[in-house]
Amino acid sequence: MVSINKKILELKEAVSRLSHQQESLSEKLSAFNPNPDLPKELRESFASVLSQQSVDIIKEIEFHDFFNNQPFESLQVYLQEESKNLHREETEKDCVFITGRYRTGTTFLYSLFSSLENTAVFYEPLHPNLLEYLDKEQNVSEQLKALNGHTFKGNYFEEYKVLNRKILFSTHQREFSSRKLIMSTVDSYYDLKNYVSFLTRSLPDIPLKVLQFNRVDFRLGWFKKNFSNALIVNLRRNPRDIYASYRTVNARNTSENNEQEIGSLFYLDDYISILGRLSIPQICVQQMNTYEKIYFLNQLSNLWSDYFADIILDYEELVEDPVGIVSRIASQVKGFEPNWKSEILAAKKDRINVWQEYHENSWFLKCESKCDNLIDQLLFPSRTNKFPMIIRSEYEQAQSQLHQTQEELEESQSQLYQTQEELEESQSQLHQTQTELEQYKAQLQSTQVELEQSQSQFHQTAASLEEYCSHLHQATAMLEEYQSQLHQLETLWQQSQAQYHQTQRELQQSQAQYHQTQRELQQSQATAVSGSIPSNSTGITAVSGSIPSNSTGITAVSGSMA
Repeated sequence: MVSINKKILELKEAVSRLSHQQESLSEKLSAFNPNPDLPKELRESFASVLSQQSVDIIKEIEFHDFFNNQPFESLQVYLQEESKNLHREETEKDCVFITGRYRTGTTFLYSLFSSLENTAVFYEPLHPNLLEYLDKEQNVSEQLKALNGHTFKGNYFEEYKVLNRKILFSTHQREFSSRKLIMSTVDSYYDLKNYVSFLTRSLPDIPLKVLQFNRVDFRLGWFKKNFSNALIVNLRRNPRDIYASYRTVNARNTSENNEQEIGSLFYLDDYISILGRLSIPQICVQQMNTYEKIYFLNQLSNLWSDYFADIILDYEELVEDPVGIVSRIASQVKGFEPNWKSEILAAKKDRINVWQEYHENSWFLKCESKCDNLIDQLLFPSRTNKFPMIIRSEYEQAQSQLHQTQEELEESQSQLYQTQEELEESQSQLHQTQTELEQYKAQLQSTQVELEQSQSQFHQTAASLEEYCSHLHQATAMLEEYQSQLHQLETLWQQSQAQYHQTQRELQQSQAQYHQTQRELQQSQATAVSGSIPSNSTGITAVSGSIPSNSTGITAVSGSMA
């Protein structure tokens, strides 16, 4: 026993360190860009696995802690002992805790209190997605309200927006909805107590705070012990109609109305599994249909509220007289008078005895009889000669599971250290990337300046080019005109050349005649010297008389050549 207690303490301390390391890791992961070599999806998936491992280890340790410290002989004895641990003196009530199973009308009662003046009403404070819904748009809330069959005004969790956001985000935890689902009056859960205390003490100018819970059935003793100033109001409903409501909501949320999905949709399987580990072996999720799970949990929830609730209400009387019920509850709160600030929502009176649409009465009776026998064994195990809730073999099994849990914890720590090293490397790479990015920005700015200068030069060049093109068109026109004149000159040149060649031929002929005439003259002169002078003189005269004519011809030719 001592070794087990010591082991549990050591594991608790290790898990606490691991949780703080994981919170630090999550903050760093969200604050820095991911390592380029490690995709964002992979890092987030890895962190999620580590977080889930931590939650599983914590649940395992808490179960064994509860298992080791609750050696009660029966459920009845346990509840009786729990009630003895409560304060017996009357405490004035200044806030209201609405409790009940899912689909019992707690949301309708929440909407009624929302219609009162000087009242702050908080919807499902332990909801795992509370913080996420704060930033969702109105149309998302309207769609979800339609799926869940809720008709209250405003968005889900709208009332939380007026609170101190920093404190709200630092105190609320998703695990409130799934950790320590069964708690005793002597259990310690500081984080939950701190968070609920924050809600009840917020908005000091508003006299009445109302918190509507759906996840505290088997924690009522703890709430009663730690919040003696709260008026605990338990709302009940015919489990057959709860089953019908589950079926209706499940049909809206799924494409096929698969009854098997209801167990996970409303956490039925989680509660049954935990209760099964603390009780006789017959309680098993796989051996119970949906209605049996609903009825079994509903009856056990009623047992807890019988011991710890201040006011017990039926859904049927709530829808019949909603104003009277609210007044009845408010009368138990010190110095509060209910005043309606808006019209209340109409009650759904048509949702009573709708179970007949699904199964015959005999089917429901058979399921109820089976669960009543199980509950009877829980309350009075000696009557059925069954094993007590805590037996030696299970205790030894718990020791083995603790060893396995420690190994898983060490493995998780090793993975966490590795992830932290990768994160540090990512941070180094990030700083380097940021430096390169700043250099790139500087280069980009320089490039932009150069680009602007280039654009200016481009505009100037474009203007010059347009002017040049204009001159080019003019030059082209002049060139065409010059080409036309040149063609005419070529034609004249060709004609002149033809005349020149013609004149040359005539000149050559004249020169030939001239040379011929000279030869004849020379011959004549020679003849004249040797012959008779008169005769020759005549010849010479004739020749001489012909020379002027030739000279005239030569002159004419020369004039033509000129």
